[in-house]
Amino acid sequence: MENGYFLSINAGLIPEEEMIGGFVISVYLARQDPVTGRSLIWGGAAWPDFLGWAHSFIAQLGVAAIGDNRVLRIDPASAIAEAGVWPRWCLSSEQVQVAIDQLIGLLHSEVEGSLYPLSVWLVPAADLRAAQLIEDFRLSRFDEELWNELLEANVMRVAIDDGSATIQGAPQNHGVASKWIHRIVNATPLLRETTEWR
Repeated sequence: MENGYFLSINAGLIPEEEMIGGFVISVYLARQDPVTGRSLIWGGAAWPDFLGWAHSFIAQLGVAAIGDNRVLRIDPASAIAEAGVWPRWCLSSEQVQVAIDQLIGLLHSEVEGSLYPLSVWLVPAADLRAAQLIEDFRLSRFDEELWNELLEANVMRVAIDDGSATIQGAPQNHGVASKWIHRIVNATPLLRETTEWR
């Protein structure tokens, strides 16, 4: 564990009646309670920022998606988006790393406003209408019908906040997303030794 922190991953399917549709994989920043031995999920400002601590995990997730013929759209919170060239589309592994490095820079800058909520969209490269669907969905403030259209188009979303990342998508993409995460964890010694699976 780096500085006592680790990732706690809940990769189970969520019943459709409990959400709009599809699956959810939750990745939390956690640490062990020295008294009870239980895992404690992110506990506020005294803890590291999720993206700052787990930026390598997020970057590798983006690279894995690109390797499976997807492109990425990255949307930081509106206040941050106004301070740079956002949203950002990433078509290569190199562009993913550059974008993540720039987001890390924003975490430590004097730009006013939170980086979060931060969305990373994993979009099938051949789907020409997905970009407009994402834009419409954001402007609608999360319209259920548009979300279902995004799921049907096999678009996945990684929603990142201060202490966690949540990967969402259609049920048929749960296996793909789980494969990416297991591959990243197994290929990274620190994560392989410390990640908690729920």
